[in-house]
Amino acid sequence: MEGMYFADFARLKARFSLTPGRVALDDRVDAVVLPFRSDAPELRLHGPGTPGPLDAVVPSLAVPDWEVPENTEFTYPVMLPSGVRRAASAILLFHGLNEKSWDKYLPWARQLCLRTGKAVVLFPIAFHMNRAPAQWSNPREMSRAAAERRRMLGPIESASFANVALSTRLESRPERFILSGLETFDDVVRLVGEIRAGRHPCIDAGAPIDLFGYSIGAFLAEVLVMSNPRRYFRSSRAFLFCGGSTLRDMAPVSKFILDGKAGETLSSFFQGRFEEELARESPLARLFARIQSLGTVFRSFLDHERLRSFREARLAGLGRRIKALALARDIVVPGAGVQRTLENSVRGGVQVIDFPFPYTHENPFPLLEGMREEISLCFDGVFTLAGDFLA
Repeated sequence: MEGMYFADFARLKARFSLTPGRVALDDRVDAVVLPFRSDAPELRLHGPGTPGPLDAVVPSLAVPDWEVPENTEFTYPVMLPSGVRRAASAILLFHGLNEKSWDKYLPWARQLCLRTGKAVVLFPIAFHMNRAPAQWSNPREMSRAAAERRRMLGPIESASFANVALSTRLESRPERFILSGLETFDDVVRLVGEIRAGRHPCIDAGAPIDLFGYSIGAFLAEVLVMSNPRRYFRSSRAFLFCGGSTLRDMAPVSKFILDGKAGETLSSFFQGRFEEELARESPLARLFARIQSLGTVFRSFLDHERLRSFREARLAGLGRRIKALALARDIVVPGAGVQRTLENSVRGGVQVIDFPFPYTHENPFPLLEGMREEISLCFDGVFTLAGDFLA
């Protein structure tokens, strides 16, 4: 057991790429990388866009969202047990906010694949991973952008090259949080539609579809099973790791997620201006009028008391199909917030655990050389729990 997680991480990272095709990651799992096209007219709510203060430094930030080609045409990986051509069941794995690489998720997907025998689809959220311009994750260019942002705005909590692109985008238009989520929701529904129509090359048409959501990916998983679009998720199970609370109970200000200025703007939008937008004749109000049940589910997760009875009744109606696992020292999605949101209505269980090593929300299984055995044991424990629930 000692160091197994470390060895798996290094091997998978070395073998993995997002080039279309199939590759053996080791003697037990393969990765198949497939193309996808997104088509989300909701993005046009913004109109043509307006110049931003960092446009000269990062020109790609000035491009209207619907004209970002990487977000429209992209690839996504599917992990399969070696030798399996088409899986009889699948798990959709959703990542966290402001992620740019699948590296840390490869051992996660491998464990889920091996413990369940299912295909694991690693599907990127809009404008994340390989759905964003490479410039947004270029350390040199983003360091220049972060310095310029600090020059214009003064000291900013947790400002960094890693979060400057997302921070700038959400500060200028916080409704992007909703629109990118809706685009991803629509993409996932169309992906499952392709599976049900028998057009997916790796997954059988009648395959049961379960969900593994981490961080903001847990929010997406909750919304999918609670709204159940086209009845695609009527029997799906969802395992939520480091996620599941209302948005108000999250604290995404971090050098790896959002800076303080963007976090303040996003919080202010959802706790104030968002409901004002819905109350008047606005593009956002018209959008929510169209999506109705989905919009109500989303609004019920903005804070603990908003639409609480609706949220808890929906969650209780899912029976034991949701299970949540939070970390005691997670300050981005605190365990107490996950418990407060879910423990009265989720019958699958809500657990808060701790690890005997330094970790963060963004990096729950750090590669600390002096603690290989402890980290590998805890990693194995988490994915034994997840695998047993999703098997």
